[in-house]
Amino acid sequence: NLEGNPLKQLPSQLFYHTPNLRSLFMLEIELGGGILTNISVANHHYNMTLEFGYFKRFRYCTYLNQVPKCYPKTDGVSDFEHLLVSIEIRVAVWLVAACTLLGNLTVFWGRFINRDDNKVLSLFIRNLAVADLLTGIYLLVVGAKDLQFRSEYFEHAQDWMGSWQCTVLGILAMTSSEV
Repeated sequence: NLEGNPLKQLPSQLFYHTPNLRSLFMLEIELGGGILTNISVANHHYNMTLEFGYFKRFRYCTYLNQVPKCYPKTDGVSDFEHLLVSIEIRVAVWLVAACTLLGNLTVFWGRFINRDDNKVLSLFIRNLAVADLLTGIYLLVVGAKDLQFRSEYFEHAQDWMGSWQCTVLGILAMTSSEV
């Protein structure tokens, strides 16, 4: 139980000499990747018998994908098996993505066909359509990744969250939101 400690980093060898560690309780600690990477590496290389992990955030469990019982089991959107945990979220993502893409492509087509004299209004409408189109693309990619990782998200979560594709997708979402 390491709760209540103001930990920012841990020595890389700390968990190497704890092969009988069964439970790790770090519920109130905000962790950086280095701490959990050390635990993960130790668990892989030294046959640790870690069975339980209790953390503040669901994403911390992605570092310990070999631990059978890691809590919390979900962040409300994702869980260990699925990027999009519930059928309602999956349906909403695909529905909003389709409507957003179709609707904003229609706006572009309408703006191209109808040459409006009000250039400022036309520019404003096109900018909003681009922002919404970026949201549609974002949702489309999230839905596609959910299908790709279906029933095995936990195996891919850490690689996906650290990938350049996920970073670009986050930039796309942020740009859309800011516009």
